[in-house]
Amino acid sequence: MDLNDVMDRLKSKSDLLSPQLRIAARHMVANPEDVALNSMRALAIEAGVKPPTMVRLAQALGFTSYDDLRQPFQEWIRYRDKSFSAQARDMQARTHEQTVLPLIRELQNADLDGLNDFLNSGGDDQLVECAAQLRETNHIYVLGFRSCFSLAYLFSYLYGIVGDNVLLVGSGGGTVADSLRHMGPADTLLAIGFKPYSRETVMAAQFARQRGAKVIALSDDEFSPISENAAIALTVRPKNPGFFHSLAPAMSILQMLVAEIVVQSGEQALNSIHETEQQLENFDAYWNNSLLGATGAN
Repeated sequence: MDLNDVMDRLKSKSDLLSPQLRIAARHMVANPEDVALNSMRALAIEAGVKPPTMVRLAQALGFTSYDDLRQPFQEWIRYRDKSFSAQARDMQARTHEQTVLPLIRELQNADLDGLNDFLNSGGDDQLVECAAQLRETNHIYVLGFRSCFSLAYLFSYLYGIVGDNVLLVGSGGGTVADSLRHMGPADTLLAIGFKPYSRETVMAAQFARQRGAKVIALSDDEFSPISENAAIALTVRPKNPGFFHSLAPAMSILQMLVAEIVVQSGEQALNSIHETEQQLENFDAYWNNSLLGATGAN
């Protein structure tokens, strides 16, 4: 059982718990780092309950002990705080020098597992909700930095074939603040980020909420500074055994989101796509082998 499962259990059973157990459960949901790092007694004091309450909470949730309840929190923070160099060292230690095939298969399975976990935990419904939100919004601001810039660019490019109200933030000149200046309650920010989170992405999400705009977050943790208080938090949990987080599941999710927007938009989307195709054809945007004969090339 991972942290996501424990959190779901804490939330779903909260209304069935006694008042004291409910206080403890809500404190754990709101403070996962404290659960992982602090003792049971210290956590109970923070929550305003007695230490035995934490034991009773664990038992009420089906755990044999408080340590069993706490273990997923510790595993989560242990992975979360591991540096890229430490992850690379672990990857080398797991890989035999003779062949990298087991590692390649492990990477492949991790990507598939991450995407399947997202969809099986309600991600498909979230994508339908996201598509409806983006179709109704005035402007769509898309933002991601460093490795996540490729994801933000992909979405803005694909969506740009369907609609004309998307803006890729921070695409040049360090103008993030300038790009967000006119954001308002009728707009939506799609913020993409994985740990270690870009400071500018976190600040942009906070700014969007202050301006009353909706925030759709695509991140690796529902408690990340990007996802917290987001209108919709799309969560792709890290399962990658490599030294760097994989972008493959997130890329698939964004492509699914654009596909859902196209389906929901009906004839309007078809007309937009047709216009884009005509424009590209007018600009001779794609290579055409027939041009060889026209230029006399052999």
